[in-house]
Amino acid sequence: MEEPPVMGAGPEPQPVREEPPSPAFSLLGRMVNVFGVPGQVFEDLLRCRPHPGHWLLPALLGFWVGFVGTWWVWGMPAMRQFWMTRYRAAVEARVAAGSLDADRAGERVTRMERMLASPFFRVAVALDGGLQGGLRFLVWAGVGWGLGRWVWRRRVSWVRCCEVSGLASLIGLLGDVVTLLMMVPGDGLTDSVVGGPGMPGPGIQRWGWVQGFVQSLLGFWHLAVLGVGLSKLLGVDWIRVLWWLIGLRLLGSLLTLLATGWV
Repeated sequence: MEEPPVMGAGPEPQPVREEPPSPAFSLLGRMVNVFGVPGQVFEDLLRCRPHPGHWLLPALLGFWVGFVGTWWVWGMPAMRQFWMTRYRAAVEARVAAGSLDADRAGERVTRMERMLASPFFRVAVALDGGLQGGLRFLVWAGVGWGLGRWVWRRRVSWVRCCEVSGLASLIGLLGDVVTLLMMVPGDGLTDSVVGGPGMPGPGIQRWGWVQGFVQSLLGFWHLAVLGVGLSKLLGVDWIRVLWWLIGLRLLGSLLTLLATGWV
C-alpha cells in the first residue's frame, strides 16, 4: 500500500506583535486630569513613549506666570514701599552701630530708591521670577532621580523624572496663580504697609498669614501629586515617597531661612 506523499512544511508562523495599548489621555488631557486623577494620568504616561511636551508646556506656562506675576507685584507701590522701608531700617541700624557713615547711608538709600523705580530692575526681577517658575520642575526631577538612584536603588530615566515632575508642577503653578489673585486687593494695603521701623503693617501681616496658609495647602497638594507620579515610576509605596518629599521640602525651607537671616 502506497503511503500518501508528505506535504512540505509550510512557513513558520510569525509571532504576533503586541501593540502597545492606546493612550487613555492626550497630552492636554494629562495636563488637565493630573489635578483630579493623578494616578490614572501617571499610569497612562508611563505606558506611552516619552514626549517633551509633558515638561516643556508646563515650563513655558510657569515662565509666563512667573514673569507676568513678578512684573505686576513689583509695580505695586505698597510692595516697593515695604521693601524700601526694610532697607532703610537696616541702613539706619548700621549707622547707629557705627559701622556705616551717615552720608554714605544716605547715598545708599537714594541709590536703592532709584533702583526700585527703574524699569530695568523691574524687567530683571520679572525675568528672574519667570526662570524660577519655568525651571522649578528640574529641581523636583532631580530629587526624584536622586531618591530612585540612591535611596531605593532603582535605575530610573531622567526623561521620565522630568515628565512626572513637569506634570506635577502644574499644581505649583496653580498655587502661584492663586497667590497672585490674593494680591489683587493689595493696592488697598498701601496705607497699612508700615507698622514700625522695618516692620510690616497690620494689613500686610494679615495678608501674609493667609497667603502662607493657602500656599502650604497647595504645596502639600503638589508634593502629594508628585509622590503619586514618583511612586508609579519607582515602584515604591506612595506614603514612603511622600515622607521623603516632605522632609526634603522642610529641610530646603529651613536652609533658605538660615541663608536669608530670618532664623
